[in-house]
Amino acid sequence: MKCPMGRDYDLYLPEKIDPDRTYWLVCYVHGAHGTAQDDIKSLQHFVDHGDCIGVAPSFARGFQLLKNGMDQQLIGILHQLSSKYKLHAKLFVYGHSAGGQFSHRFMLRHPDLVIGCEACSSGTWTAGGVYQSLTPAAKEVPMAIACGSEDSGKIGAVIERLTVNCSVAAHTPKENPDWNRMEWFKKFTQQLEQRNFFFKAHIFPDDVHNVPMKEQESLALEPFLLGTSRMLPQERANYDAAIATIKKNKADGKTDLVTSGLQQLRHDVDSRSKETVRAALLAQDWHVNEAALDQCLRAAEEFVDEEINFIQK
Repeated sequence: MKCPMGRDYDLYLPEKIDPDRTYWLVCYVHGAHGTAQDDIKSLQHFVDHGDCIGVAPSFARGFQLLKNGMDQQLIGILHQLSSKYKLHAKLFVYGHSAGGQFSHRFMLRHPDLVIGCEACSSGTWTAGGVYQSLTPAAKEVPMAIACGSEDSGKIGAVIERLTVNCSVAAHTPKENPDWNRMEWFKKFTQQLEQRNFFFKAHIFPDDVHNVPMKEQESLALEPFLLGTSRMLPQERANYDAAIATIKKNKADGKTDLVTSGLQQLRHDVDSRSKETVRAALLAQDWHVNEAALDQCLRAAEEFVDEEINFIQK
């Protein structure tokens, strides 16, 4: 496909598009010198959920720092596809290495367009100056970050040279970020914690830079589910199992069981409290703020309402 800026992207669709369903756009961002074809199997992990459309753009030089309109490239894709498919207003973005740099910076620059984010093995993280700054408006967006424990590569100086028409010395943070990936990851984690962001930081033990894709997918699933349904994977799995049973009863004409099943779903989501949600998140190593907790309760109710309406049509 071609985006409105004339740049390439690959589009991944479910086997069948249901005109009554609203889909989530999931964007996977490739690494340095990569293309839309890199690690595209990862998008299948999300498209198979049945409520996602996947997109993999090909970005040009400087995309790690959102240079040359790279963020507008993705926004253009969202608007382009929204005119053809029934999409939610926000997307999920994730990536590895340079793709992780793009993903978390896109989320910080456009928190109004992002439902969740995962960034793995980034060469640089937000530290001010040319690396962008933390945005208070993004504090409620669930973000998972990760790095291999043995990832000691240094890339900051290379990224700085991608800046165009600016003096690195004038824009570099006071503390020179001559850190390797693991050191920078820890510094960024401290920033997020100090500023009370909604995030999870994970270290892959004994891994260097090329973290196995399945491990990245498992981690990315958490902020995706928290962003779209405000449920962690196990809670969402239980919910999906209940939905599957209700749909089967509907297909079998068991109206009473459908009604009681929907009532139980409503009761389960209504019985959630800040305390139970907070405990579940902390048990999975999420750092959470009060505004994010409020959103978890509200958004989960909206998600269940949408699913109930979908089933009752």
